[in-house]
Amino acid sequence: MAKKVLVFAGTADGRKAAAELVSAGADVTVSVATEYGLSTLKLPGARVIHGGLGGPKGISDYLMKNGIDAVLDATHPYARKISASIAEACSSSKVPMVRMLREAGDWDGMTVVPDVPSAVEYLKGTEGNVLVTTGSKELSEYVALENFADRVYARVLPLPDVVSKCLELGFRGKNLICAQGPHTEEMNAATLGQVSARYLVTKDSGAEGGFQEKISAAARMGAEIVLIARPPEGRGLPYGKAVTEILSILGLEARRPSRLVHVIGIGTGGDGMTLSALAACEESDVLIGAKRMVESVPVKGKSTFTEYRAEKVIEYLLEHPEYGTAAVLFSGDIGFHSGAKKLLESIPADWAVETHPGIASPVYLCSKLGIPWEDAKLVSAHWKDCNATGEIAANGKTFLLLDGHAGFEGLASDLKKMNLGHVVLHVGIDLGGHDERIVSGTASDMPDASGGSLYCALALNDKPRAVVSAASIPDASFQRGGAPMTKAEVRSICVAKLGLSRDSVVYDVGAGTGSVSIEMALAALSGKVYAFEKDPESANLIRANAERFALSNVEVVEGSAPESFSGLPTPTHAFVGGSSGNMGAIMDSLLGMDPGMPIVVTAVTLETMAETLAYVKSKDLAHEVSHISVAKARKVGDYSMMTCSNPIYVISVNSKVGE
Repeated sequence: MAKKVLVFAGTADGRKAAAELVSAGADVTVSVATEYGLSTLKLPGARVIHGGLGGPKGISDYLMKNGIDAVLDATHPYARKISASIAEACSSSKVPMVRMLREAGDWDGMTVVPDVPSAVEYLKGTEGNVLVTTGSKELSEYVALENFADRVYARVLPLPDVVSKCLELGFRGKNLICAQGPHTEEMNAATLGQVSARYLVTKDSGAEGGFQEKISAAARMGAEIVLIARPPEGRGLPYGKAVTEILSILGLEARRPSRLVHVIGIGTGGDGMTLSALAACEESDVLIGAKRMVESVPVKGKSTFTEYRAEKVIEYLLEHPEYGTAAVLFSGDIGFHSGAKKLLESIPADWAVETHPGIASPVYLCSKLGIPWEDAKLVSAHWKDCNATGEIAANGKTFLLLDGHAGFEGLASDLKKMNLGHVVLHVGIDLGGHDERIVSGTASDMPDASGGSLYCALALNDKPRAVVSAASIPDASFQRGGAPMTKAEVRSICVAKLGLSRDSVVYDVGAGTGSVSIEMALAALSGKVYAFEKDPESANLIRANAERFALSNVEVVEGSAPESFSGLPTPTHAFVGGSSGNMGAIMDSLLGMDPGMPIVVTAVTLETMAETLAYVKSKDLAHEVSHISVAKARKVGDYSMMTCSNPIYVISVNSKVGE
């Protein structure tokens, strides 16, 4: 039967120690005092109890009733009352106990007092504002200071019961700062400066608790440190020795926990991180991510590795088995255009994985603007091809990730060129950083938005076009010129035969005016249409029609096919409206890229139809031939007469429609 150990875990180190004990084969129960402690504890293989076990008798009863073989006291260094109760209970029950403590910092140059009442007594003889960072439990002592409601600033946990208690004591407004630590030196310095603090009251919470960051910030801001000394009974073994001692008592051998990777969305970093993400960073042995990600996490004393590429992250972890728990950091949310997707696919199957969501940039920007994001179309134009203008034209509200300032300028320019200059752009620049900015204006009249590195935008279009289904555009809507144009009824059938999806990549060979390209681009709004045309005048017509419909997912390629296919992405579908006698070479090239590619060919002449049929039969390709004859009424005096257009042959190759 596994040996039973009870861990009182009031610190991140305590939770990490519990994980090591589980890995070594112990039957672990973890006791946490608060709901907050419970929310930060994710420990597979251990049972968790919270709310406390009472005084010495309650703890002793629990030890005897559950047959506990050893106790690890990993509560906070200043939790003298609970530590004393644990020690007394273990002594009376004759259950071995080990006290684990963080190493103390350097107290030189500080005013050191034994307890909070002594700190208050010292402050009575001083003048100037006081920042108290010792928690809410003993905050009532500071009420004894004259004019405390204006002079004393209390930084406490952002929990409802804590805030309620502070309000009852008289702390409110700007003098009540609710924030979850540990805090960076910059954050501490900013807080000290904001409240004009001459005194900082703190406890020695060790490196893991951000003690050094407080000391450095106070030195920068010229604030005197009033330190509540650690209680004498708070002495114990450091982390490694404490775990080794417990394992020895239980007769177990230390084993590294199985590799655990926390995949974390840090939102905008710093205060923008969730409590779950912060707790995961605190419990990890190493922090991994791009330089900005690692630097923005308010957790110090950790090993770091600057890298975001999935293969390099996995390679590093394989080379460093000493890091049993790793936190891999990504900006925003791991489910919104994040590198986390590739990392999750790359993590070995025998590693444990925990995911932590972050606040995505559309959520953050819309929150700052006071605009709901629930009905926004989410689009990424960051390092990828994107039909941004088409999405904006079709939607009242579109959020876009952009490629820096150049990406923003390109978007604004395209909107103006495509008659969308009225669209309002709210541009988020370096959101979450010290230089965060939001610049707003119409695409035609935008203020200067230069000087940033990370850009996103919310586009508001009060005149979105009606939803246009494929093959529903009247012929008169296109700019014609002298180029031949496939008529509406024929376009309807051809696009239907192709069976396009929203993200299809299509080649339109011999595109003419681009009417079929436009229909296909609307059907594949998140995809891409390459319009191949050798006649320069026709190529310009295609560009003009693409601008007319605000479609940036149509790319005109000038030149003869199939030579002009070179270097372009492999299509998922193809339409051949003109071949100039090169049908065999065009089909060879297309099917050489994908033998199962759906292809639709239109033929006006019998020679083109014969050439196409001869090719598909020689290759034994599945195909279907349709003959389309369209007649439209025209007025002749008081009568209407039908006038026929030239009949069209439609040859569908590898068509999957209707399967």
